[in-house]
Amino acid sequence: MIMESKRTVSDSTGSGRDLLLPKIINLSPVMLKVGLLILVVAVSAFIALTIADDGYTEAHPYDKVTVIVKSTKRIHGAGVAIPVKVMVRNDSSHAVAFTTRDRPLKDNPSGSSSGLSEPRPVYDLVIRKGSWHKPEGYWLWSDLQKEQPPNTVTIGPGDTKVLIDTTWQPEKSYLFADVFVRFADTEFVTRLGIEQPKR
Repeated sequence: MIMESKRTVSDSTGSGRDLLLPKIINLSPVMLKVGLLILVVAVSAFIALTIADDGYTEAHPYDKVTVIVKSTKRIHGAGVAIPVKVMVRNDSSHAVAFTTRDRPLKDNPSGSSSGLSEPRPVYDLVIRKGSWHKPEGYWLWSDLQKEQPPNTVTIGPGDTKVLIDTTWQPEKSYLFADVFVRFADTEFVTRLGIEQPKR
């Protein structure tokens, strides 16, 4: 009797598994589709992030820090918005501080904006713009802000500080743009610009 009851239990358990098996098999295509969908979404998100990060970066060492300039690409089409991000990375093992210098810029790159009025904030983004290589003035990031950049910037050891995160929207008539970054008593000329018109 005991053996029969055991046999009955094992039979009922086995039949239960047999009853569940078709349901699992029936759900398999659905689960496969869901899995494929999740995989496609994950791959698409990864590609999107890769493209977003696959922009233009240039670095300018300066007195224990590195000034980093980023954009989506180096040369932009005429009339196309140009995103620019300026960061400073502290390469030293101690905090560093920079203040506005009430004196001429130490470095004046060719065609620089050093003629602009002083004093100025400790950092700024300056874009000289024009058409047919005739300068028509400057676009100043600091002039467009409701709050001016601070006169002193302190960066902790190993830290990276975002100074400017902006977008310049040029008019289609502008056929060139020279982008400069001012930091402390130095001005860096960047390689960002607008593509030359087709002839």
